[in-house]
Amino acid sequence: MAQKCKPLSRIVIKLYFPSPSQYKNTLCLTKPRIPKSIRRCDIKKRNLWRKLSCLPNDIVLQIKYHECTLEWRRLLHCKQISAEENIIRANNLGAFYRFINRRIANRSNIGTIINDSGQVLVDSFAKANALNAYFSSVGSVDNGNSPDCQCFVLQSVLDSIVIDASDVMWSISRLKTNSSCGPIIFLHFYSSN
Repeated sequence: MAQKCKPLSRIVIKLYFPSPSQYKNTLCLTKPRIPKSIRRCDIKKRNLWRKLSCLPNDIVLQIKYHECTLEWRRLLHCKQISAEENIIRANNLGAFYRFINRRIANRSNIGTIINDSGQVLVDSFAKANALNAYFSSVGSVDNGNSPDCQCFVLQSVLDSIVIDASDVMWSISRLKTNSSCGPIIFLHFYSSN
């Protein structure tokens, strides 16, 4: 009887109790990878800081700590630049927007805005009107006259544009599947022709 219950009990345990091996690598996927050079420099900087906290008047330790901090900052800056270059080289608009959205510090609504009488505006409509009034007072009103530019001479004038089916098919064939569709894609088409 005990021999027959063992396989059944193992099946029940596998079904209702999660195995630790299933969740072993989930933490590694979320942790950002820090290069070995930055980790070594960080450890060196912490060790120097411990020594410096015990001997705060030691000039040699202060200079070493300062140099190590500058090296650590330089390595972090190089890592950030390489990450940005990788995103640019990937030519993926979605990855670019994810990169930008991760760096937005203030994700809340419009902050506190005070009107001319000193009252705090809470309503979004009142905030929009206050911002509109401010930006319209800073700018100048369009008088309808174009500025006179003597240095700019038009070589040719574009009177009309003709787009036929072959142009549309050509631009559709050049669309990238990993990019979002929008005016950015078509801007490249118009600027290259």
